[in-house]
Amino acid sequence: MNLFVITEDPEIISIVNNMKLPESWVLKIINTQIDELELLEQFHTFKPQVLLIDDDIYTPRTYPILKILRKLYDSLIIIFITLDSSIELGRNISQLKIHNYMIKPISSEFLSQSILSTEKLLTKKIHNH
Repeated sequence: MNLFVITEDPEIISIVNNMKLPESWVLKIINTQIDELELLEQFHTFKPQVLLIDDDIYTPRTYPILKILRKLYDSLIIIFITLDSSIELGRNISQLKIHNYMIKPISSEFLSQSILSTEKLLTKKIHNH
C-alpha cells in the first residue's frame, strides 16, 4: 500500500517516520510546497491508496486540490489535518468523503491509529469488489 503525505509540520513528519508501518507499505513525504501540477504528477506516479494532507501547506488552495484528486481517484482514502477550526472549511472538506478530519494539535497515537486503520478499510474495499 502506498501512503502519500503532504506536510511541512515537523511533528507530523516525525510521527509518520517513526510509525511501525506494515512491511508492504511504501511511504512518500512531500515536506515543502511544490507547484500543484508537479504535486499532481508525483501523486499520479506514486499511485497512493492513502493521502494524508496537512491543510496548512497549501491554504487556501487545499480544497480545490483535494476536489481534483477526489474526482480523479474516487477510492482514495484521505486523512485531512488542519489548524483551521472554521465551520466553513469543515463543510467544504466533508463533502469530499474524508476518512478522518483532524484539527491540530493531534496526538501521535491518534494520528498513527488513523493511518493504520486505513489498511482495514482498503482490505474491505478489495474484498467487496
